[in-house]
Amino acid sequence: MTETQQIFIKNLRRIRNTTGQSQSSVAEKCGLSTNYIAGLESGRRFPSPATIDKLCVALEIRPYELFYDPMKDFQPIDAGNAQYVVKQYIKRRLEELIKELD
Repeated sequence: MTETQQIFIKNLRRIRNTTGQSQSSVAEKCGLSTNYIAGLESGRRFPSPATIDKLCVALEIRPYELFYDPMKDFQPIDAGNAQYVVKQYIKRRLEELIKELD
């Protein structure tokens, strides 16, 4: 199993549990079987890009959240640039939301 698969499995399970959803509820929202979702979480299966999109809609997340490793990808914000980083994030997110409205 690759590192990418391990990160995906860990994040999928964590996000599903955090949102209080069962495998069957996620499967239903995605139009997939519960066995397929179980296969994703056990590493027996790996999703196609279309399935990743379905999972993101069902879990109400962005695709990167399924592949983000906070232990390796975390970049601490020092006090000197925290305000700038927050403003940039808000600006980027607002631009994404405006594009979605068009």
